[in-house]
Amino acid sequence: MFKFTIVTINKRPDLLTGVKEVTRTTWPQFMLHDSIGNLYWSDLYQTFPQFQFACIDGNTERVIAVGNSLPLAWESEFQNLPDDGWDWALAQGFKDHASDQTAKVLCALSVAIANPFRGKGISGQMVATMQSIAKANGLASVIAPVRPSLKSRYPLSYGALHPMAR
Repeated sequence: MFKFTIVTINKRPDLLTGVKEVTRTTWPQFMLHDSIGNLYWSDLYQTFPQFQFACIDGNTERVIAVGNSLPLAWESEFQNLPDDGWDWALAQGFKDHASDQTAKVLCALSVAIANPFRGKGISGQMVATMQSIAKANGLASVIAPVRPSLKSRYPLSYGALHPMAR
């Protein structure tokens, strides 16, 4: 049976090189050139390390998957979530933090799994980890920007934010 461990970056900052490698090799090319992502992404690991996590192969200690999320002070009905999806959430999380607003929800930003490890049940565990992180940090719910199918072929279109079951 395949064994793995999931840890947050605040507990294992030594994993950052492996985390960045998984992200670089699994993300679609257009995501590596997103202006909002380029502005904020690297700061996620310094500002919100307890919300970033890595899945480590139990045999090799190699990072095989990465989860990224951030807290938001947003509080309204889910149908009122902005249409700007991922870009809005990433920028808003940093604005909320800078203005010392109290976080209410966790926004899932990314789950990236290295190709050889896809289809092994890791994605479900990564989502469950986000839900556990939200609960551990007193956040009421988890929302997720959902990228449309074939988004990499149409990089200028937006996804949508959706609540995730808890």
